[in-house]
Amino acid sequence: ILALSAPMVYFAVTGEMSYGLYFVVFIFFAAGVVKVRMRIKKDLAYRLLMGFYCAASLLVFFLLNMPLVILAPFIENIVSAIRMRDEKLRTTGNIELVKGLIFMALLIFFWR
Repeated sequence: ILALSAPMVYFAVTGEMSYGLYFVVFIFFAAGVVKVRMRIKKDLAYRLLMGFYCAASLLVFFLLNMPLVILAPFIENIVSAIRMRDEKLRTTGNIELVKGLIFMALLIFFWR
């Protein structure tokens, strides 16, 4: 649902529809779901899935000709998968919120 608002706002501002923007936003926010699952399960398979998801996201961004710097907040996902420290789910949510804000700022600054 978070990903649906980006193309609507883009259309309202520019009058053009951008499916690339939808995919970029969807890929970023779907990583939060994977991260929460990784935190809850604390399983090696989910940690590897997070690394694979981040690598696949880089590939998709490259194929969509999007600036890879927009995925800079994913560094925290990789660090979090490598270093599984105990933290509350609320803390994870707050971290994801801040990463979402950083992502949106990078997206606005680097959008083509």
